Amino acid sequence: SSWQDQVATHIVDEALNFITYYGPDRIFYDAAALGSADIVLTTYDVLVSEFDIKDQDKPSDGNDKKMKSSKSPVEQVMWHRVVLDEAHTIRNVKSQRNKACMMLKSTYRWAVTGTLLVNNVADLQAYLRFLQLFPFSRDPTLFNRYFTRPIKNGDSESLSQLRALMKTLSLRREKSNIDEIKLTPKAEYLVEVTLSEQ
Repeated sequence: SSWQDQVATHIVDEALNFITYYGPDRIFYDAAALGSADIVLTTYDVLVSEFDIKDQDKPSDGNDKKMKSSKSPVEQVMWHRVVLDEAHTIRNVKSQRNKACMMLKSTYRWAVTGTLLVNNVADLQAYLRFLQLFPFSRDPTLFNRYFTRPIKNGDSESLSQLRALMKTLSLRREKSNIDEIKLTPKAEYLVEVTLSEQ
């Protein structure tokens, strides 16, 4: 809903056509409608429910749930640009959310997050794969081989190479850039509450 508010605030006179692909009303949209929209807003959980994600590590026993008979509209569209907000949501490469986002077809991909690393440097692997950065998008073991293990073992050269790679891929906003961003001042309120015995 916050992105809906942003679109309503910044898009003047319906200059861009946008669709909120969420909830039960999404059944009214087909691939043509989604593909012709300028902006389509949805959630990670909707993507998971739309894609037929199979557990690659688990052999089929023949009793799997009924497979979807056709692709969802989201799966059929070749998107111009996919932007993941709160992209750290896909940091676990084995998660359903990660797998659903990887299945999106697009020309361009952006990942936006205020929490680039949650656990350790291995979190970056998911972003590089989502962004389809060769060769990491083709061979998931390369990131661990060239960065995760060497950095964990104190290899400063690997750390320098990773920093150089991230500098070419990312745009970082720091508190020193706060004047450029024009955020409203933070308001803090102290409210004293008298609690009951319960």
